[in-house]
Amino acid sequence: MNEHKQDVIGIDVSKSTLDFALLRNNKLKHKVFKNTPAGHQAALNWLQKNKIKEAHICLESTNIYGDAIATLLYDAGYSVSIVNPARVKGFSQSELLRTKTDKSDAGLIARFCLAMNPSLWTPDPQETREMNAPPAKSRWFRVTAESRSFRLKAIYNTLKSSSGSFGFWFSMYAFQTSSVTFPLEATQ
Repeated sequence: MNEHKQDVIGIDVSKSTLDFALLRNNKLKHKVFKNTPAGHQAALNWLQKNKIKEAHICLESTNIYGDAIATLLYDAGYSVSIVNPARVKGFSQSELLRTKTDKSDAGLIARFCLAMNPSLWTPDPQETREMNAPPAKSRWFRVTAESRSFRLKAIYNTLKSSSGSFGFWFSMYAFQTSSVTFPLEATQ
């Protein structure tokens, strides 16, 4: 039988990896996952395998690299905190730590979470997340890009045959813009 009240997990997030540190009964257990959808699912499976049903999970705010795992863990029912890295750094100074590795950072974040009990994070509603998705994944962007691409091609074809430098340079601009900005044509 576990004697712990609640498990605490610190996650050190990078572009390619997620370093998990499970703090249970004052002992740390580490595991590394890829920061990909498959890696996120493996992390969730690892939590279930270790019978972690309730946990306070803490990670630093790292641009967009931690958003997907934080949202997945929140949706799975875990308490998630996303904290300012400056707070964790101040906490590390209070512990007089000199080691700076992903593994040690994950353990530090877990200890910070246990000691400071940071406020819980909630993700934006699904509708807002879809609106804020990267433009290439947005249907609105695809439709807009396609219509703009068709207009530029029409302008290019019209001006391509016109004489004079304006028509030539404008058509070159239109061609470059459509091929650089709208790579969706190749995939359609």
